[in-house]
Amino acid sequence: TSCETNNRTWFHFSVSHATAGRVLTFVVHNMNSQNRLFKHGMRPVWRALPSRPQWERVLHPVVAAGTKAEDNFTIRFRHTIESSETHFFALCYPQPYAETCSRLAHLDALFGLPPASAEIMPPSRLGGGDTAGECDALPRTPQKCEGLEEETRKGGGVGVLTAADGLVEEASVRCASHGLPCRRPPGVYYMRELLVRSLGGRRVDLLTLSGSDGMLEEEEERLEGLFPEGRPRPRLFRDKKVVFVSARVHPGEVPASHVFDGVLSFLLREADPRARRLREAFVFKLVPCLNPDGVADGHYRADTRGLNLNRVYLDSSLEAHPSVHGVAEVIKQLHGRGELHLYVDLHAHANKRGCFLFGNALPSAQQVENVLYAKLVALNSRWVDFNGCDFSARNMSRKDRRDGKSKEGSGRVG
Repeated sequence: TSCETNNRTWFHFSVSHATAGRVLTFVVHNMNSQNRLFKHGMRPVWRALPSRPQWERVLHPVVAAGTKAEDNFTIRFRHTIESSETHFFALCYPQPYAETCSRLAHLDALFGLPPASAEIMPPSRLGGGDTAGECDALPRTPQKCEGLEEETRKGGGVGVLTAADGLVEEASVRCASHGLPCRRPPGVYYMRELLVRSLGGRRVDLLTLSGSDGMLEEEEERLEGLFPEGRPRPRLFRDKKVVFVSARVHPGEVPASHVFDGVLSFLLREADPRARRLREAFVFKLVPCLNPDGVADGHYRADTRGLNLNRVYLDSSLEAHPSVHGVAEVIKQLHGRGELHLYVDLHAHANKRGCFLFGNALPSAQQVENVLYAKLVALNSRWVDFNGCDFSARNMSRKDRRDGKSKEGSGRVG
């Protein structure tokens, strides 16, 4: 279709009715050349549902073949089937849209918030008509977000699911509270808002998290076209700067979701003095999934229409890029109030190893603080490679090799 892209890396599939003990060989064709990943020993992951919900690396090494020039890259790997259950395989540890829904539903119940609407609203019901053009990939009937906890399903249920979808839903429910508190931490303020609906009608949520100290009676101002549920806005706080964290604008970069989950879990720790001090000093604005359509549909870098949403921050619109537009408007509001302290957009990289930060080239005084933050993160985490960080002006305007889009339109630069 006109929305097709050349990003072909992500895979996630299931195998049913295989005999226990049988060795299956998988060959994945038509991939982008990701030889750098596999030559360093990367292997796909697998799990069997319902008995083994945790993902593990396949035991056998991957054999990669083909070249980028000839566009014939393939990988081959083997796996021994351990039971008659359905086995799932993926490029790396997935985090489906259903699991994000489940985790947020767990927190809603924990903090006594009303259940969030799980319905996927098709474009016709959002009032904007079908904005997909020739890409007829948007849902046409209401569905349900898979994996919500039972107490949030009030008279609900889910849409038509395959057997494999049902297994994934059940696993998402069981894993929803992993790393999250099992009771409401005292002194913590938490609010979940529907920032906007994606083109496919899925939720793009904005979380507000802080300590309850310094909380005012006033609420944040509304923004035109955003927060369609009409619920009360979060409370304002006295003398607290805002840290904004977003993830998953590129659907296939699932490590971003895992880092996001770690950040959220850490900030909710009741007994950790570091988490408590952060809540006392800052308000955290968190967007778990910027591209829910791409995640749900299994894309690698694009949304439903084949767009790289991390290149449209300078000229986004509510009609064409609702999630990016919503985030940009919130950022402008925070900056206008003089409250924005730090902006972090979480990604993953297929050609670089380790953990690192990309930052902007700023005027000298600001740049010292910019680079110092990365250095402090590296000093406090053995996983962060400071030498792998990049704060150059060149990395702010570099164009993508595939589509020629400049990084000037990314969230970090724009």
